Amino acid sequence: MTIGTILLGVALFGVVSLFIARPFLRPQEQTAALTQRQLLLEEKEALLDQLQALDFDHDTGKIPTLVHERQRASLVEQATAVLQAL
Repeated sequence: MTIGTILLGVALFGVVSLFIARPFLRPQEQTAALTQRQLLLEEKEALLDQLQALDFDHDTGKIPTLVHERQRASLVEQATAVLQAL
């Protein structure tokens, strides 16, 4: 074997190795995007739970109507922003 053949073999091995390793490098990018989506979904669920609790507190008379309307408007605005981000 000559030096040229060895170098060609090493270069070919490197190219094939990078080609094979490529799928293993991609999931990190997809995982980051998936994690961001999961965070947004969790935030959406938390906001919906807060809205439900706020409505329940208003229905049971724990908070006055004026406070309920202000807090509800704020929560709906936040939920809208989260849904648009999704």
